[in-house]
Amino acid sequence: MNSKISWKDDLISAMKNIGSPSTINEICNEVYSLRSENFRSTPDKLRQTVQRTLQNFSSDASDFKKTQKDDIFYMAEGKGKGVWGMR
Repeated sequence: MNSKISWKDDLISAMKNIGSPSTINEICNEVYSLRSENFRSTPDKLRQTVQRTLQNFSSDASDFKKTQKDDIFYMAEGKGKGVWGMR
């Protein structure tokens, strides 16, 4: 059952919990907590996984290739600042 929870779902939950916008470090810490509380694994490269997922679902990212309904996150202080918000 837990395997159906996506990284996108984890990021949405994390940002709802800690508030938006948030730093990448705050988001990673909350995602780690959420996954641990629910007995789900976390990769060794958690930060890279979180960053990739944020970019995959943000039209602010140069390689965004999804539809507008998938445009969930935004770079709150501009590209490269490490602060993300949820639309």
